[in-house]
Amino acid sequence: SKLGRKNKAIVSFTDITDSIRYREMLADSAKELEKLVEKRTEELVKANENLLHKERLLIEQSKMAEMGEMIGAIAHQWKQPLNSLALLVQDIPDRVEYDEMDLEYAETFSDDCMEQIDYMNQTIEDFRNFFKPSEYGEFSILESVDSALSLLKKQFEKLKINIIQNYQVDESAHSVGLINEFKQVIVNILNNAKDVLFERKVEDKEIEIIISKDEKQVKIQICDNAGGVPEEILPRIFDSYFSTKGENGTGIGLEIAKTIIDENMKGKLSAYNTDKGAVFQIELDLV
Repeated sequence: SKLGRKNKAIVSFTDITDSIRYREMLADSAKELEKLVEKRTEELVKANENLLHKERLLIEQSKMAEMGEMIGAIAHQWKQPLNSLALLVQDIPDRVEYDEMDLEYAETFSDDCMEQIDYMNQTIEDFRNFFKPSEYGEFSILESVDSALSLLKKQFEKLKINIIQNYQVDESAHSVGLINEFKQVIVNILNNAKDVLFERKVEDKEIEIIISKDEKQVKIQICDNAGGVPEEILPRIFDSYFSTKGENGTGIGLEIAKTIIDENMKGKLSAYNTDKGAVFQIELDLV
């Protein structure tokens, strides 16, 4: 009968040990990979931080190398006002002796002295600002180039170097970057031009600064008439520690200049020769 029949059940077993082990192996591999990625990321971050630190140290080192030049420039900037003050002071005894020291003369004397003192004070402020760290931001190309040039202009006049300012832009031409580092590049290139003009004993020494722009970029060209950079070393002048000045050169000036322009300001610093001499060209995006 139906009641007498027994119910039957079919049970199947599957060994999933290998599957579990495989999943555990995948999980362990994923954890190891995650740890490896974290380690490599930390290493890359640390390496990048070290690189940025090294870059900042090199920039500061380059500034220190320029400081000697700047001290000489300050001496040239101060020589004329100091001479003027000396002449004014030496005139006092004569004025007293001949009874010409009245109120009108005293006021004129005071005004003349303060004019020279204000000029010297402004010079110190200009040099102090040059060495002060600057923040990344927008700045006027024309004002910055003029500010850098003002640090050396008196010295260049004394050395009878003719500076030609061929500006085809106005103060509305702005870019972005570290303004003091940009000025440092301009000063460095100008000083290099000065050195080569004297090294080659050029008679009519000349440096021309050309600033032009198109819709997207501004171009600053610093040109000398010293005959140019030898073609065999031209491709290497921005290399680390490469210098044509022998023991007198650090070899970091142009390397740092290129780092500032190409990497920090996302522009381009290049050099080429003309029939007259070398041209160092800076290209920056306009804002």
